[in-house]
Amino acid sequence: MHIVNSSSARKSNLRVVLNCLRFNGSLSASDIGALLNVPSGTVSRVSNYLLERKLIRVAKAKKNKSVGKPPIRLELNPDYALIAGLELNELSTNILLSDFKGKVLLKKSRPTKKSLEDIPSSLSELIESSVRELGLPDIPLKGVGIGVSGGVSNDNQKVMWSFLPKDYELPRMLAEKLKVPVNIDNDANLAVIAEKMFGKGKTHENILCLLDRGWVGLGIYLNNQIYRGKNNAAGELLAHVSSGTSVPVGNLCRTPFIESFGLESMMRETGYLDFSKFPSRGKVIEFLSKRAEDNDNAARNILEKECMRFSEALFRLSVLFDPDLLVVAGDICSAGKLAEDNIKKMLAAKTAGISKVTPEFSFSYLEENNPVALGAAFLSIGKLTDSLIENNCV
Repeated sequence: MHIVNSSSARKSNLRVVLNCLRFNGSLSASDIGALLNVPSGTVSRVSNYLLERKLIRVAKAKKNKSVGKPPIRLELNPDYALIAGLELNELSTNILLSDFKGKVLLKKSRPTKKSLEDIPSSLSELIESSVRELGLPDIPLKGVGIGVSGGVSNDNQKVMWSFLPKDYELPRMLAEKLKVPVNIDNDANLAVIAEKMFGKGKTHENILCLLDRGWVGLGIYLNNQIYRGKNNAAGELLAHVSSGTSVPVGNLCRTPFIESFGLESMMRETGYLDFSKFPSRGKVIEFLSKRAEDNDNAARNILEKECMRFSEALFRLSVLFDPDLLVVAGDICSAGKLAEDNIKKMLAAKTAGISKVTPEFSFSYLEENNPVALGAAFLSIGKLTDSLIENNCV
């Protein structure tokens, strides 16, 4: 990142300083100048503009008796706005509220409304009730981000294909109810963005994030940017038309949590348990993992076959894209370290002798806060920041 010392480049300079603070935390003007390779005076002028508009603030000084007065450090102002990030699919709606820094303040989940007409009102009620529950009336909600499976328009305003109808303008309908900007993006893209910003991907430039929600999506982050493809459909690995098992919302249904990696068929073949008793694929995997830890061989065999499928998919993706980090997010993470270690060993065995370097592999450490919802919040923060700079910077 480099600052341009020109009045005509102020908008660019503002973005650069904000991004520097977002990636690095609290910094002094001289620290920012050193990182961006520009004079601290230039940084101070930009910082003063951001301070006046309360996008950043002076960070609290850390007490240190062994040194003199510490330099003034700047940080993003977390109280500038509340942001809602949602993962919306035909089974469940997962929401989190974050501050302007992206820190998660509240999270919850509930079933998705089956009626298409009810979705905007349902989401509006969920967001508004969550804001009330959080109890921070002095911090306004200023943006909403939503992650959905399938294709999304380049302007993040329309669903192109998903379990929702083509050209469905969910952001517009929700924005009319909430009176704040709403943006939408592909769930796997948002998951890989979250991994880059908050997870294992902070130090990586080439990341693949395989999102397992029963249907399978791939977030592709290459050379420090999202790769979307010509039709915004890059990474949509698998989508099945359902035979009555999906919630009938819209004109395209996907198998909700099974067919992608065959877990249900494996269980039915062994007669291990009645899958219909479980509300989601993730709960099945969690159950099997606990049984495997208790030395239940049937459960262990099912999970090992599932891990083998994932390792094969990851191996092929690794050969295609040559990433330095592979991350798996979603339901399979419910299996915990046992499955993670199995996939890691299988992947290493497959890449041995073929690739010079085996990419780093990990389950997502962001599952507790939902990487899709977290990425959706970051999408909204970015859009809000761009809008503020464009409209207020003259």
